[in-house]
Amino acid sequence: EIAAALYTGIVTDSGVFKYSSTSPRTMNIAADLIAKGIPFGEIIDGSFYRKTYVQNKIMGLALLNAVENADGTVIYAIISAEEQARMGTVHADLDGISEQLRLTVGVKCAVLCSEMEPGSWKLSLRSLEPIDVAAIAMMYGGGGHVRAAGCTIVGKRPEEIMEEVVRAAEAQMHV
Repeated sequence: EIAAALYTGIVTDSGVFKYSSTSPRTMNIAADLIAKGIPFGEIIDGSFYRKTYVQNKIMGLALLNAVENADGTVIYAIISAEEQARMGTVHADLDGISEQLRLTVGVKCAVLCSEMEPGSWKLSLRSLEPIDVAAIAMMYGGGGHVRAAGCTIVGKRPEEIMEEVVRAAEAQMHV
């Protein structure tokens, strides 16, 4: 149980070993934990890939409604509270959508803009170099890491928010 818990922490903190902070030492420790007989595939699937039917439906809606900027480096999706209610989702069902958007070929910055309650929008931002999404989130009082950040914005239309975010990301690419 301890080995499985440690492996889960390593896998989630390293993004399944893909984040730049992953080192050979990280991989060696993970290998030692796997040698203990833990169900490592199940841990990875359960932590990252397995989705409920409702989670897949809301992901599909986000992907269908995704918008790219002119050169395809920034992508975003807006999901209203009404859409979430219609699909029967809770806000946790949106986990992973911004990361899936970021996996789009050519994308450097991905944003999920989801309505928490009328007029309150949560941004979940993910990026690749050279975009620092923590700096973008801080513009709205949020924070996070260079590659993963978030914030909540009240009193603006989602389209207005996304125009500002796209401009901020584009400005970082042209520095």
